[in-house]
Amino acid sequence: LEHERSVRVANFRIACLTAFVFMPVGWSLDWLVYPDQIKPFLVLRLVCSVLLLLIWWFVTTPFGARHYRFLGLILPGLPSLCISWMIFIKDGAQSVYYAGLNLVLLGAAMILRWSVRESLLVVLEVMIIYLTACFLHAHKSGTPVDHSIFFNNTYFLFVTGAFVVIGSHFYNQLRFREFALRFELDSNKKILEVSNEKLDSQNKELADTIQKLT
Repeated sequence: LEHERSVRVANFRIACLTAFVFMPVGWSLDWLVYPDQIKPFLVLRLVCSVLLLLIWWFVTTPFGARHYRFLGLILPGLPSLCISWMIFIKDGAQSVYYAGLNLVLLGAAMILRWSVRESLLVVLEVMIIYLTACFLHAHKSGTPVDHSIFFNNTYFLFVTGAFVVIGSHFYNQLRFREFALRFELDSNKKILEVSNEKLDSQNKELADTIQKLT
């Protein structure tokens, strides 16, 4: 975990900047899919980007760097909340914007290097946010939910989450094997250096002894 800290903090900042850029860029989708919501959706996206920028800065502080794992759970929650809020406003369970949550899971999992436990928590977090948005929209609008579309969207989101958790398991095993091999090589290198130093010392003592005898 100590070895991973610096890498994960650096990747965390990359993830923040990536989401910071692509959240406003997604406004092009709003312009085509929901032209009647261009302004409110743009405000949502910009607010999300500002919050992501604040987290990017916060992780550079000593306190933020110590709690990078907790922040790693908050980071995917921000774009998920933003996208789910749009789903709540327009179409609910029928909204095509559920695909954005798939991108959040896959993109964050590849960059943030989650553990299996963290992956599972984030998947549950995203699923709960999405389902809440769907049910609140249905309650607010009073329109019946198209169960076939709802099942389709939820199924793909669930399968994406399952791939993220399973992939995290194997990816962490691979990283640990690489770390163990590198650690063993470093240990052997140190042992070899100590042995060489002892040999050099013995050679010097032998040379001094021969010089005295001659």
